Amino acid sequence: MNLKFYRNIYKSNDKYVLRKGNEHFMTCNTLVEALYERDRFEESDWTWDKYVELPITHNKYEDMDLPVFDKSPSHITKIEYYRVHNKGVTYGTYKTYDEALRRVEELEESDWEG
Repeated sequence: MNLKFYRNIYKSNDKYVLRKGNEHFMTCNTLVEALYERDRFEESDWTWDKYVELPITHNKYEDMDLPVFDKSPSHITKIEYYRVHNKGVTYGTYKTYDEALRRVEELEESDWEG
């Protein structure tokens, strides 16, 4: 498996998530779409302002035979939840990204007073 080929792409609930570090950038329906969007984010240095200015081009991955997507080497443990945390404090774990995002929004409204 080529980990570099699929860098910054993670599978979650039959979707493909683009992440750089701990930041979530986009969720894609297909691996081909995720590869294309990942390349665009890399071209824009992972900044939204530059990303939205990029022209739409042909997705070269549509014409490729892709290697198997398996990001589970033996030294990585798959975590089945999303952890919400801020400044070293954990505010809970959630089964889906949407649940975790709702919790973050609630916490932001209360200035992180859990």
